[in-house]
Amino acid sequence: MLLLRIALAAIILGLTKAASSDECCAVLNRLDHEITATPKSIAYNATIYGFWSGQASDDKPTCVVQPTNREQVAAVVKILTRWHCQFSVKGGGHTPFAGAASINNGVTIDLAKLNTISVDKNVGLAHIGAGLKWGAIYEYLESNGMMVSGGRASQVGIGGLVVGGGYSWFAPQKGFVADTVINFELVIGNGSIINVNATSNSDLFVGLKGGGNNFGIVTRYDLDAFPFDKMWGGIMRMIQKPTLSIFGSTNKHLAHKLS
Repeated sequence: MLLLRIALAAIILGLTKAASSDECCAVLNRLDHEITATPKSIAYNATIYGFWSGQASDDKPTCVVQPTNREQVAAVVKILTRWHCQFSVKGGGHTPFAGAASINNGVTIDLAKLNTISVDKNVGLAHIGAGLKWGAIYEYLESNGMMVSGGRASQVGIGGLVVGGGYSWFAPQKGFVADTVINFELVIGNGSIINVNATSNSDLFVGLKGGGNNFGIVTRYDLDAFPFDKMWGGIMRMIQKPTLSIFGSTNKHLAHKLS
């Protein structure tokens, strides 16, 4: 950590003006070459072709940064804001259009390696890294007998869905996914790492619940977790012409089963 701070200070002291994307990437590479990927590298291609949308994959950043912890995210943000670099932030990469999490001739911060997850059953709280997708989240939580209100498709990332409000299969019971957030761990524009909740930075707590990626980079989501049971799903097919009597019988059957 001390070496990272020394390197960061030395780089920032040498800055005098806005930089091109090539210069931004050169500085990021000097900061930490292990998390900075350039075109044609395996890590770069994994990010670019990891978007759900082909339109987003068509955008080609000058470099990709893949931080593995919040301190690295903060260090990268300090560099990018100091140099006035253009950048995008990729979580799960499921947005269907270009420009939301992708960029041409800039820097893409790929959060995929922020993939830690834990759950505290005693207090009912799940701590989820911003790079995880709902499939992996559900697999971990279900193995621990717990669940959170989350996305309805396994390949969607936690980030965009939560800060966009988020609709879940649990919505009738829990509301929007954003309503179940207890705390955001957030890197803001000056590189500071803050916690955002009902008592600390409460204005941001409201803004992040549907405000998108306009307020900073969320590195961890702390969500309300609850015991997981009694959830069903399926498709009913009728081989005869539906009638009011069929619908009436179905409603009575469901009412009895769910009561």
